[in-house]
Amino acid sequence: MWLRAIPVTEAQWGDYGDTISLLAGDLNERVPAVKREIEGKIIVPGSAGLVQSLLNAGFVDAINMIIHPVILGSGKRYLDCMTANKDLKLIGTQLYETSGSTRLRYEVVK
Repeated sequence: MWLRAIPVTEAQWGDYGDTISLLAGDLNERVPAVKREIEGKIIVPGSAGLVQSLLNAGFVDAINMIIHPVILGSGKRYLDCMTANKDLKLIGTQLYETSGSTRLRYEVVK
């Protein structure tokens, strides 16, 4: 990650007080440090590149995906740069009847 470490008090998706920070540095050093400093979950909304890096480093415990009923002829594959296979265990589903979208919740098998 190349972003400067600055506190964020309001993100586009809501006001979370001082619970959100942008981090700089090596993932292999920063993620364990953040896990030691906080209680609760670390949530990464979107960001395919960051999610792939975190998965490859073994830092992801669960994945939430929403599948939308759209077929694209081309585009960017979400997890295109995985260095190893990751087994997933389905732990929940939710159907959004209005849109036809489906939310899938997986645990990363370690």
